[in-house]
Amino acid sequence: MGTEETGVLESGFNWKTILAVLFVTAVIIPISLYLYLLSGAYFAFGAIFVTAILFSEISRIVGVPLRKQELFLIYAVAGEITIITSAAGTPVLVFIWRRYFMESFISWAFIDPLTGQPLPKAIPSWWAPPIGSEAYNVRSLFLNDWILPIAIALVFSLFLFIQEIGLSSFCGTLYLEREPLPFPWARVDAQMCITLAERPADRYKVFMVSTVAGIIYSIILYGIPTVTGMTGAPLMIIPIPWVDLTTGVLGVEKVMPGALFGIATDPLSYVTGFILPLGVVTWMLLGSLAVWTFGNWLALTTWSSYFPDWTSEWTRGMALAIAYQRSTLRVWIGPQIGFTLAAAAYVSAKSGRGILRMFRTFTQRGSKSEGTLRMGYLSLTKGLLLYLIGGVGSIAVVYYLIPDFPMTIVVAISLGMSLVLGIFLTRALAETGVQPSVPYLWQGVVLMSGYEGLAPWFAPAPVAGLVATPRWVNRMAGCIYTETRPLDFFKALIIGSVMVIVFSFVYLSIFWLIGPIPSSLYPATLIYWPLEVLSTGFWASRQIAAFNPAIIAWPFGITLAIAIVFDALGRFTAVPFSLMGLLTGFLQIPPFSVATFIGALLGNFGLKRFFKEKWDVYRSLLTAGIVTGVGITAGVSSAIVMITKAGWILPY
Repeated sequence: MGTEETGVLESGFNWKTILAVLFVTAVIIPISLYLYLLSGAYFAFGAIFVTAILFSEISRIVGVPLRKQELFLIYAVAGEITIITSAAGTPVLVFIWRRYFMESFISWAFIDPLTGQPLPKAIPSWWAPPIGSEAYNVRSLFLNDWILPIAIALVFSLFLFIQEIGLSSFCGTLYLEREPLPFPWARVDAQMCITLAERPADRYKVFMVSTVAGIIYSIILYGIPTVTGMTGAPLMIIPIPWVDLTTGVLGVEKVMPGALFGIATDPLSYVTGFILPLGVVTWMLLGSLAVWTFGNWLALTTWSSYFPDWTSEWTRGMALAIAYQRSTLRVWIGPQIGFTLAAAAYVSAKSGRGILRMFRTFTQRGSKSEGTLRMGYLSLTKGLLLYLIGGVGSIAVVYYLIPDFPMTIVVAISLGMSLVLGIFLTRALAETGVQPSVPYLWQGVVLMSGYEGLAPWFAPAPVAGLVATPRWVNRMAGCIYTETRPLDFFKALIIGSVMVIVFSFVYLSIFWLIGPIPSSLYPATLIYWPLEVLSTGFWASRQIAAFNPAIIAWPFGITLAIAIVFDALGRFTAVPFSLMGLLTGFLQIPPFSVATFIGALLGNFGLKRFFKEKWDVYRSLLTAGIVTGVGITAGVSSAIVMITKAGWILPY
């Protein structure tokens, strides 16, 4: 995937892009925040499509149509801003949650094993103001006792942001240029933006028809339950988010107690099968069934002595969601780490030669005229420099907070493990379109370090590459597909990130003045915040001991053996192997992997025969259209709910 395939890269960063970023931060952030506080739902999904379509149409009305470069940049940055706002609850809302943690009766029930004090009394003042502070009497963050916690969080976030940019540049060089990978979702995003910008008749028709189909299905799936739920019990025509086949008349538990099974109803799971290779999707299905169907069943029967908590907690009739939560906690936390580390080690080993070749190339004379500079993103040298600056800064912050913690471990995690995770998770997203999570990494590090103090549980985790890097490299791939300079994405992202912090302070201050957080005014906080306090309390008081080395080592060895054997067989036979697909299946419950497999069968043996040679282009358009339809429906439904609900907080 080089410029010779896509043409000359052009800039998309200009006043139009900046205006769009202002729109997203000023208009969508309060909507996203309110929806998150109200229902715990994420508005990011609908916002990015609404923003892209809105700016595309307005630009045409005023006679200044957006180029594909500008439209993609607006789309990508809008997505990043709303993801930060929704998924992370914004970098500001976390401080309100910390205030709640310090006052919650739940956290006071947990005891620090080292000092014997309730957790809130033992928590360092750099995490939240000490008990008795004026900060707990006033609903405001503009107080002296909040200066240190906020400053530390912002400084650490800045260093981590710098490290992620450097790591993204490194992984971009590796997977966009040295070993080009498909990045299936980047192609979908690019096709949508190109179609909206250039509007070729045949492609635009396919896009619009699929968008309408996505809207119709989403109205039935999401719209009707959302609107009817405002006045009473929601009318749910199609089960959300899946048809539960774990229990009930057709429940798999009748023959395999403990097993999980179901079929997702979200259209996104199906259209994912349109864009992924059938071999990858097949391995995803096999991995998912192996762990969550057969593995859960064996853990409850044959291996019950190894998992007594799962055996005692499981009951017949347990719904899929609850069984998934309990089996994850009681069975799969350790094995998931083993699966992921094995895949990461194998991918890193396979990528080693490519990385060494890349370093040799960029140390030769004349390399500045080629490679990354031509591709429009940072050179290898500058990327690694940012990576080191950010990593060393993160290490320094952790040392300042907990100087007696084993710093060799922090250095290894921040500078070593981050690189491995970035390479591995980016490759996973590039090959499968799914970004695996690495669960409880920092918690495992703290437990296995032998450190007995409380501070590491509340210190920021000095790990890059887990979330942002794979997603940002995917955005960079979308830039290449739309002939946009990837550096422009980072310019707009920096501006957007600063605005997120500023606008979040403003809007959250207003929401907090309207009513306490948490409170019945913001129902989601009453549901989810106590659970987060419970989880944090269990870890900090060391009541979760899921890091038995044997439970991690066996899955590690099995995964590594499977990778070596089937990878070797794939070289000499026609049987394809996808380690990333297998790992994704290990971490993904059956409803979603089954739906993706159904979508892959429909695409490869149905739609492909209908569209024939145009399928390679149209499958991205179909996917983009359906995803856009779902996003529009989610955005409109959320707006209706918020407008309706907002009325009852008025003083009349």
